[in-house]
Amino acid sequence: MTIRRALLTFLAAVAVLGAVPAVALSSAQEVIADYKDDGQVQGCYSSRDFERAIEELDPNEAIYEQSRDILRQAQARCLAEAGDDGGGSGAGLWIGIAAGIGVVAVGTGILARRRGD
Repeated sequence: MTIRRALLTFLAAVAVLGAVPAVALSSAQEVIADYKDDGQVQGCYSSRDFERAIEELDPNEAIYEQSRDILRQAQARCLAEAGDDGGGSGAGLWIGIAAGIGVVAVGTGILARRRGD
């Protein structure tokens, strides 16, 4: 019984880990939506979100250069206001998630052995 619970816990953790990239990528879409709302960026986002948003702009659009410049200006404003190091959610986040999954998996395995399953 406990081995099954350990396996289910591990699979749930893997499912959560798989959902994280989709959440991270949605931030670039939020930057673009903020810009397209009125041609300006009111919110502040991480530098990584701004960079991804700039990469996702369509270079074939007539206002591409203007859009890119506005996003760069908003990025600089946000960096100045927040003192953002530009790291966004990078390797530290992934290491933390992997460590958390590892701790849950090991702990569940230890409990399963103690109960004799």
